[in-house]
Amino acid sequence: MGSAWIGILTYLLFVGGGILIAAAVLYVVVRGAVLSALRAHDIERAHGTERRDARETPV
Repeated sequence: MGSAWIGILTYLLFVGGGILIAAAVLYVVVRGAVLSALRAHDIERAHGTERRDARETPV
């Protein structure tokens, strides 16, 4: 009976560890995408090439 508990705990450890690793990878990917999008938006705003500006009529 004792070895069954060890097997169950080992299985839960691997599954839980896999979920944690997957969550960490997903967090890094999403965070990188968000930061990249924000950086691109700031660059557009700095150069005045935002889409909203292109539609406005120059004065």
